[in-house]
Amino acid sequence: AAGRLMDTVETIAAHCDARRAEQLDFLITLCDQNSFSAHKPGVDRVGAMVTQRLAPLVSEHEIIRRSDFGDHHVLRMGPRERVIYLVGHMDTVFPPDHPFQRCRVEGDWLHGPGTGDMKGGLAVFVFALEALAAAGRLGGLGITLLLNSDEERGSITSQPLFEREREHAAACLCGECAGPEGELVVSRNGKLGLRIESYGAARHVGRQTHEKSSAVLEIARRVVALEALNAAYPGVSVNVGRIEGGLGPATVAARATALGE
Repeated sequence: AAGRLMDTVETIAAHCDARRAEQLDFLITLCDQNSFSAHKPGVDRVGAMVTQRLAPLVSEHEIIRRSDFGDHHVLRMGPRERVIYLVGHMDTVFPPDHPFQRCRVEGDWLHGPGTGDMKGGLAVFVFALEALAAAGRLGGLGITLLLNSDEERGSITSQPLFEREREHAAACLCGECAGPEGELVVSRNGKLGLRIESYGAARHVGRQTHEKSSAVLEIARRVVALEALNAAYPGVSVNVGRIEGGLGPATVAARATALGE
């Protein structure tokens, strides 16, 4: 048994070594395809790249179609009970008009949208499954690859899918990146999105600026208070990533909003 295991390990290692350049090219292709959460065509193209590559290995491919986000995918290989789930998301945070759109290789580093979070993980899943198949070890394993399209938005439409599938799970492996020192991540925090709306009294600045009722000023106070929670409670991470409001520099804002998590 030990000899067969070593043969399997050597076969998998040789398969992966021979395909290093191919895996890097595949990852760059994934990353160069914009898949901003709200950009459904781009997310669906990423899904197609992964599912088409794995099609020869998959016994069942379920597509959960969405109109608001990209489609979710469930790719089953082997038995349906006591399944090892591989979980990954296809969406990223950079919109199509953001300047950060293409990969570049600098020494041992690949810089690009989603290289670590988490198109790198998707590429690892694809080539790991192909390596298992090359070693003749995939057929007897119950493995399901679950790809969701809205993780960066809190998995708001894919949560029911995860809840449905968990009844069959023996283990779950997420392909997101490791810690900054390469350490293994065994758990992640929960996530809660927030939206704050503030209302003031609109007018021209004019005189008596100190007496204004400004929605922007109130939002600024709330942002400072929220960000202060980062140092106040262990394990709590707060980020306000977008604020907007007001008409211009010479007006008092009647409305402002902030988005965070």
